Amino acid sequence: MKLYSVYDKKSMIYGQIMTCQDEIQAKRLFERAVNDEDTMLFHYPEDFVLVEICDFDEKTGSIVTLPMPKQILEAQACFPIEK
Repeated sequence: MKLYSVYDKKSMIYGQIMTCQDEIQAKRLFERAVNDEDTMLFHYPEDFVLVEICDFDEKTGSIVTLPMPKQILEAQACFPIEK
């Protein structure tokens, strides 16, 4: 299992920690939040990015952090491209 966070580039803080089995699942959850009109992600997509922060072993409880958070998906990329 992995831990993901939404990084606010304007505030320069990590928040909204999510546990997901893989990157695909994390992207789905993030995309859903970005497209929800009731969220800050929807209204300010240029400010947010999904990042992977560590691996979590459910059996041992051990956490292995990444040297630097790995950028997965910019919120802006979750909207359809307008023509």
